[in-house]
Amino acid sequence: MNKWSFGIDNDKLIKLVLEGKKRATTSNYDENELPVIGEQSTIVFDNGEDACIVETQDYKILKFKDIDSILSDLEGEGDFNSWKENHIKFFKMYDDSFNEETTVVFETFKLIKDLTKKSMNKKQIINVINKYKLEKSQFIVISGAALVLLGIKKETQDIDIWCDNDYCDYLLNNYNCNFERINELGKKAYLIDDVINFGISFKPKEVETVEGIQCSSLKDILELKKFLNRDKDKDIISKIEKILKNTNN
Repeated sequence: MNKWSFGIDNDKLIKLVLEGKKRATTSNYDENELPVIGEQSTIVFDNGEDACIVETQDYKILKFKDIDSILSDLEGEGDFNSWKENHIKFFKMYDDSFNEETTVVFETFKLIKDLTKKSMNKKQIINVINKYKLEKSQFIVISGAALVLLGIKKETQDIDIWCDNDYCDYLLNNYNCNFERINELGKKAYLIDDVINFGISFKPKEVETVEGIQCSSLKDILELKKFLNRDKDKDIISKIEKILKNTNN
């Protein structure tokens, strides 16, 4: 698998990729080194450690001046004017003749795997929940971790749980918690030691129990994945739909 890094501010840009904010990059045009759609590669940190695996989705060969704000937004690096100014400075560092008529390659990619996080299997998820002594009647495991508990996926990198306001306050007051982000519903989401994500959003309508742990039903997980509409979830959405179809037949 090919390994590469961004030409400038590499670690900063990797952080944007891991946060899902950066889904594209612009590079010099070389007819002998064009991206391959569907090919996966590894982005590495400045210290040489692997950061993540991405997959090329598409690319455009065009003049730099033809990259508009819609495309530049995919790079997640700020407003269009700042993006343009910073990229011109960068390209001129390596080629004094670079200008807005210069041909470049605009490549879009999707994040396949965050290599900075350790993956957990079913046993490890249960061990983490037991380690933190979470009250099992007060939360519901959702999303990827629920899929692992249900045997649909082999592993996941974090544990997402839903809880009500009271238990959310309890966790904030009794554990090492950090604010993570504002989620897709405009609500706050938090982290316990960078391993358990929790919040009051995405409460499942139906619940299954695995070894005493409540987790979201497949139907609710499918609904959540479709709502989030993330490229990385397309394969698992298809898998869940097939499972549910076979179950109903």
